[in-house]
Amino acid sequence: MQSGRSGIEYVLDSGVRTELLVAIARNEPSTATLLEETDASQSAVYSALGDLEGRDLVDSVDERWRVTGRGRIVADLIGTIDRIEDVFAADDRYWNNHDAGAIPREFRIRLAALSECRIERATETDPGRVKRLIGDRLDAAEEVWIATPIYDPGFAEKLAGVERARLLFDEAVVTDLDKRPSDGAMEGVTVRIGSVEFALTVTDECLLASLPECDGGYDARTEIVAEDERALDWATELFEHCWSESVPVEEFFTGR
Repeated sequence: MQSGRSGIEYVLDSGVRTELLVAIARNEPSTATLLEETDASQSAVYSALGDLEGRDLVDSVDERWRVTGRGRIVADLIGTIDRIEDVFAADDRYWNNHDAGAIPREFRIRLAALSECRIERATETDPGRVKRLIGDRLDAAEEVWIATPIYDPGFAEKLAGVERARLLFDEAVVTDLDKRPSDGAMEGVTVRIGSVEFALTVTDECLLASLPECDGGYDARTEIVAEDERALDWATELFEHCWSESVPVEEFFTGR
């Protein structure tokens, strides 16, 4: 194999190499197919194929191109990068002004799972838009998991019609928790205390998330929304990770 830059960097340095590697990983095409479907000159295609083969990223078998084991990994990573770009494309302003560092690194590097997300905002003419969106999603849910860095006195009302609920609060809101209603309003809701810098709601059908602003402020006017399976799997695993790092509310107060 040639020395120098990594295979990933080398492929991404050329649009033709990137396009060809992704196409080969997708369906093992012939050279003729690549020449027909690639928006590049014949000489550029042949040159790029030679480059990829020289880097042990592809090889030719029975007049068809296929990726090597190394090539498959590089192609998968390129696909992940493309999905990350889709996340940013949903709303550049949001991702520029909010701190994704609040999400644990092992989930942040999988942010491509949100490639089909959208950003919903409250507006001057409809300041209650996000709050109403969240309420509607909770009303339609049978099971709800919420992780939050704030205490909202309305949690009991919001979760009243939910069959199964888990609620994870950040330690910073324990003072408010001490003042929570003791009239059974939260009965049936399992509550834990942990470290949560972002807000996350996972229901049967959607995820709702809110990252802190870069200055550390809590943003109650903007919400990340996604309904696809990839996003729900990511959100479920993220919640379970935070839940496993937390303690039951009774244990937390007993240990204070």
